[in-house]
Amino acid sequence: MRRVHELRATAKEWWDGTRAADFWLTLAWYDISLRYRGSFLGPWWITLSMGIMILGLGPLYSTIFDIPMSTFFPYVTLGIIFWGFISTTVNDGCACITGAGNFLKQSPFPPSAFVWRIIAKHVIFTAHHFVIFIPVAIWAGVTPNWHTLAFIPGFVIVTLTLHAVAMILGILCARFQDITQVVTSTMQMLMFLTPVFWYPEGRVAVAKRLIYNPFYYLLELMRRPLLGEPLEPLFWIVGASMCVACAVAALLLTASKRRQLVYWM
Repeated sequence: MRRVHELRATAKEWWDGTRAADFWLTLAWYDISLRYRGSFLGPWWITLSMGIMILGLGPLYSTIFDIPMSTFFPYVTLGIIFWGFISTTVNDGCACITGAGNFLKQSPFPPSAFVWRIIAKHVIFTAHHFVIFIPVAIWAGVTPNWHTLAFIPGFVIVTLTLHAVAMILGILCARFQDITQVVTSTMQMLMFLTPVFWYPEGRVAVAKRLIYNPFYYLLELMRRPLLGEPLEPLFWIVGASMCVACAVAALLLTASKRRQLVYWM
């Protein structure tokens, strides 16, 4: 009975943190404002540097893989933008609990609110970066169609999955700080093992087995709809399964460690 009570209390706490949108949105906006205070372009500096990288990688990899620029440029643009969203959210998720130590030590704030703080911050960044895709899509002739609407549920699945992953990592990294370095190194490696810059078909078909990592499905749930391409049922099944599995794991871990968090900071 005690275990069930803890799970119910944790679920309610998670929902309370989710509902406190004005709180975590304000914190997310404050984080962005504080980071770029005194900067001329603010967060647009990141967008500018990403645009320069895409401009350099597009022609290079298009030539290497012998893929027309009109096909490859939108693909790699969305790949870099959405991989940036995934990887930075996972990396920052490692510090989402310890970074909120001052709040959690003073008042019983729901930890989930501080995870949403990280998510909101990187959603704002991604919205900035999406500006890069608009001229690329116009140049390449990518037009919205009915498949584009699948981006909305796909983005929701990815966001909820990343929230659960960030919650798990936040708790684990609060207890074992070395995990942060492991996660950072792993995400750097996975960037090259996930089809961000390359197609899983064609000349790199020999590496097709490497796409069977969870981040491939998260990436494609957002990228393919915006390219006007249909999503096979496998992507929805794997994406939804990952979301549920990560949410259950986060719920169980939070329920068992929620009372110990403040002692780890």
